[in-house]
Amino acid sequence: MKFIKRIALSSALVLTSFAAAADNDGLSELALKRANFSIEQVVEKVANNFPGKITELKLDDYNHQAVFEVEVINEKEGIEHKLKFSTADGKLLKDERESLSVAGFSKLDEKDHAMLNQLDTAKFDLQASISKIQKDYGSSVIELELENKKGITFYEVELLNDNELIIDVVTGEIVSIKRNYHG
Repeated sequence: MKFIKRIALSSALVLTSFAAAADNDGLSELALKRANFSIEQVVEKVANNFPGKITELKLDDYNHQAVFEVEVINEKEGIEHKLKFSTADGKLLKDERESLSVAGFSKLDEKDHAMLNQLDTAKFDLQASISKIQKDYGSSVIELELENKKGITFYEVELLNDNELIIDVVTGEIVSIKRNYHG
């Protein structure tokens, strides 16, 4: 009997996870339809006003409204910005700054420095890549994150249609990846 209860509980958790993901995608779609400020505009605004590199960008909510949440690392100044921009008008709602060092030690490890350096050296154009992806895949970017694995620096990108891609920051090559559903 305990075994059957465990199976039922596991099944319920998996179904709840899928339902929550589907609900979130629906809400993301509605939020983007109502938006007057695009993800490309966010990237441009950040590039013009916050020196550093975008390490994460996602559609989220803040104070009961849709926002683009952006993390920017500025190695030169030794700070990380956590920014929130309204999707309605692009207004900066929050700029939380955090030092990249604690007690004289960097929060960034060697891999982080290498990743940021490779991104800088490549002169990667995030805004152009987002535009290309949205045009080629017919879906909106709702999240991206800078990663480095196997010596390759890339942005992992999630689209509204549940596709996931990676963009090599050196070559600009875009590769589809399979989505893992592990509850």
